[in-house]
Amino acid sequence: MKRDWNKPNIRDAYKPVPKAFDKTVSATIQSLQREDESNQRVKRTCFFFGTTRRTAVFAALCVLLVGMAVAYAITRPAILNWLLGYGNANPFLEQSAQNITAENSADHITARINGVVYDGYQFAFSYELENDQPDQPAMVVLDGSVLVNGQTLGLKAGMYDPKLVPDTRQDILPVRRNPTDGGAWSLPVQQELTDEVTCEVTFIIYRPIKGFVVVSDPEDNIYHLDAYDADEQAEILDSWNTLRSFKNTIIADCTDNDIERWSRDNYTVIDSSGCAYMSERDIGKGWDDANLFNLRETARILVTFTFNTDTAVVYDFSDTEDIELSDCILHIHRLRFSPLTTIVDISLIPMENSKAAAQELAKRYGPIDLLDENGAPLIYADMEYEFSSNPWATEQWKDNGGWACTYSMEMPGLQAWPESIGIITGWGELLHVKINK
Repeated sequence: MKRDWNKPNIRDAYKPVPKAFDKTVSATIQSLQREDESNQRVKRTCFFFGTTRRTAVFAALCVLLVGMAVAYAITRPAILNWLLGYGNANPFLEQSAQNITAENSADHITARINGVVYDGYQFAFSYELENDQPDQPAMVVLDGSVLVNGQTLGLKAGMYDPKLVPDTRQDILPVRRNPTDGGAWSLPVQQELTDEVTCEVTFIIYRPIKGFVVVSDPEDNIYHLDAYDADEQAEILDSWNTLRSFKNTIIADCTDNDIERWSRDNYTVIDSSGCAYMSERDIGKGWDDANLFNLRETARILVTFTFNTDTAVVYDFSDTEDIELSDCILHIHRLRFSPLTTIVDISLIPMENSKAAAQELAKRYGPIDLLDENGAPLIYADMEYEFSSNPWATEQWKDNGGWACTYSMEMPGLQAWPESIGIITGWGELLHVKINK
């Protein structure tokens, strides 16, 4: 049977950086080159911090380009900074990213949604939390569900993650406010989303019943400053000075780090980075009971935001017809690639409808690998992600009334798009799809 895998073409969409950024850099280089050529004709040496003018020109260029790159990383959609840090972004992920401006406040805490990426299967969003009374820190938790066009959808990788507001890290903005950043992924969207989508998320504010206690141990960085360079020392000291500025917080001596005792005394115990400790007797009970941390709920913040659904870059081969192999049928439940998610859910259906036959296929074919056109493993984006299942395991279960060997994996989106993707097993290649012409 003949299949045409050459339908998608993403070359036209490839835009590493905005045009304005590229034009500015080019103009700067041309200007510096003209100035340097003029100086060569005069044959005059001008010293700048111990270097010749030519060296200074190109040193200045390097500083300028680095500064522009940092500025670009800071000003790009906030969702990319949450997903990827300040590293390189897949241009297709960047193409899908949307800046969002939506916020609300309660109990001196402001929660704002500042970015969304949607790929037709699920969406991710980033947020920022700000405390207008920074000397009175609070814990804020994102509720585990989102309302999407009136329908409730679960969240993952971000819910039930208590965050200290303000953050203890070094200030990165002119205004001293130490915002706390975070984000979450939605569970797969069941209904088709079109046009503009309205979402509602809830943030829950908790404050300590008695106060915070910062515990540390003799190995904490504050006690070993000599092991760090000047910049690192400044960051460490800045973080600890932020902790010391909190009015409702005790900084425990490193010899007084008995978490159980502080917890019994109704204090909320945190470490120097702002992470909350749970008493050993309560480990495993989950964050859903704030009393375990000696916290009380004081307010809730509802934030409503909208995003467009027409920005997704996705290649979906889920509608592919069954493929007959030598000893089984390959059925594709879902085969989907996007800058946000990589999903492979396929089954090998044995000729004989039995559990033993399915298990024999699992043993024969073994785990799967996803390789590019050169036989190299695919490179996934370096983002926090919860796997829906073990990507290298095979499982057998009843499928449409018959037994099958099923591969199921969910991974982050691809960092770079290959020309083609092959699904490889120990028995050979199961499938090969072309992404680009």
